[in-house]
This record gives sequence, structure tokens and C-alpha cells, in this order.
Amino acid sequence: GSLCFTTRRPNLKNATRGSALLCAGLLMSTVHAQTAQPIPAWDHVITGAARFVVLRDFGNDAVLDQETGLVWERSPNTSATYPYYGAVQYCLNLSVGGRKGWRVPSIFELSTLLDTTIAPPAPLLPAGHPFRNVSKVLWFWSSTQEVNNVPSFQWGLNTMDGTVLMYYPTTAGMHAWCGRAPSADSRH
Repeated sequence: GSLCFTTRRPNLKNATRGSALLCAGLLMSTVHAQTAQPIPAWDHVITGAARFVVLRDFGNDAVLDQETGLVWERSPNTSATYPYYGAVQYCLNLSVGGRKGWRVPSIFELSTLLDTTIAPPAPLLPAGHPFRNVSKVLWFWSSTQEVNNVPSFQWGLNTMDGTVLMYYPTTAGMHAWCGRAPSADSRH
């Protein structure tokens, strides 16, 4: 059986192409379901080690967060700090497992790594996480700007207590925890 539907709309020259797109979208959903790959959504919670998958295709140096669909560096470089634009440059030039396409995550994406039920002094990362180099107080840059000030600030996040604060991008020095995912915002 086919999951494709033919739709006819008057005055549309490309009705066939629209039908093909509808068919392709349904087919992709079916294929996704058949491979048991979860469709990432931000409206559910995956707990424990099942949330994260260490990716062999990236030399075990990248982690897929199945809750959000984001891919993260497994071991962010916590020995170096950068002004914001240095962190951007670091991520843009990063190659993990021979793959490029890394970026500084938004404050919203970075915040998804926190689990506020964890008791200090441990980092607020979910139980069973596979990340390395994140066991101390660390501040990470986000790509999210606070635009109510001139000049604007960048938001940063502390993994030890979950604090989110604004920093001047050219003078503050923080770490970069790079991620891979589509980006709606590429103002770097």
C-alpha cells in the first residue's frame, strides 16, 4: 500500500510536485519509524544512560543527545578559554571524527544539558552522561546575544550551578562546548 495522496488544486501548475513532496514526507516518517530512530522533540524526557549515544562514526568523540537531537563534543576543551569570537572560530575550525560543521550552541541548546535535580558540588549534567572534562566549575559561551544593551552581550552558562549570565564578548574568557545541529541563527 502507498501512503501517498494526490491532491488537486485549481490554478496550480505544480500540483504534481506538491503531491510528491507530501508523499516524500510521509515516506520519510515511515522509514524513520521502521529504523526505530526517535524523531527528536523537545517535549519529552529521556532519563539515564539511554539519553546519550556515543557515536562510533565520530571516533567515539561525539555524543548524540536523543532527547534533543543535538550532537555534542564528548570532551570539550576545558584547558583553553576564549573571548566569544575566539570560541566561534574554535568551533568553526573544529574537526571531530573527521567531521566539520561544529558551532557554538544557543543558550537554550546548552541549557538542555543541565539537570537541576543533581545535588552540588557535582556538575549539573544528567546521570549516566558520557561527557569528559566537565567535572569542575566551567563557564561556556552560547551564541545567544542579549540585545538590550549597546554594545550587546553574549549569554554564558555555568555547568556547576546552572547560572546563566551576560558577558561582554571581547573581554570575558570562557570555554567552548561545540555542537552540531541545524542553526536558525548564524550571526557570528
